[in-house]
Amino acid sequence: MKRLLLLNICLLLFFPLFMHAQIATDLLRKVSADISAKQWDDAVVTFQKVIGLDVSRADIYYHTEVDKDCSIASRMAEDLAVYYKNSRIYDRAYSFYKELLDKKPNDISLLSGMAESAFGKGKEDEAVSIYEKIVSINPNNLRANIFIGSYYFMQSEKNKKQLDSNYSRLSSPSSMQRGHYKDQLKDLYSTTYKKSKSYLQKVIKLFPSSEAQKMLDTIEERNIEINS
Repeated sequence: MKRLLLLNICLLLFFPLFMHAQIATDLLRKVSADISAKQWDDAVVTFQKVIGLDVSRADIYYHTEVDKDCSIASRMAEDLAVYYKNSRIYDRAYSFYKELLDKKPNDISLLSGMAESAFGKGKEDEAVSIYEKIVSINPNNLRANIFIGSYYFMQSEKNKKQLDSNYSRLSSPSSMQRGHYKDQLKDLYSTTYKKSKSYLQKVIKLFPSSEAQKMLDTIEERNIEINS
């Protein structure tokens, strides 16, 4: 009786997985048929359904069955990239965006996806660099300006906190040490704080963000504090 119950439970657990795999396989056959018939849009729509059912199977199909010179190969790759990014599987998303950007290096949508994936992988410097490239192509890109302005603001605050902490450890700082501390703060303001300010000011022009305004207000407070 217990064995029968266990068997029924196993069937209930694995039957949906089996059905999804079978449906995905059938849909991929249709994708192949649509590609052979040059029914490009139908092939893409069906491939998107496969991604939703079984992304691993769709990924393998793309890499083993799809001619990369095919007119819809890039559309299929982008669908996989977006799915992986939205699912926070950043390693796979990053790989697909990299492949796509080899062919379209200035595509803002692809660059944005690549930046988000790089950041998700912990590649913060690369993400900033990509967003800066986006701004160089389109200075009014809101997403890029928000990211860069916020990033430099947080870096500035982190570095200031470290400078303050180091200085506070000095029980009786000399005039030279005080001067060095002040110079470090001024250097910090003239570099990353000012960078942050320029991007956040652009954000405010594009969108009335209260968070961006709070950061700008803090930067102004830091300016007064550092130069007092």
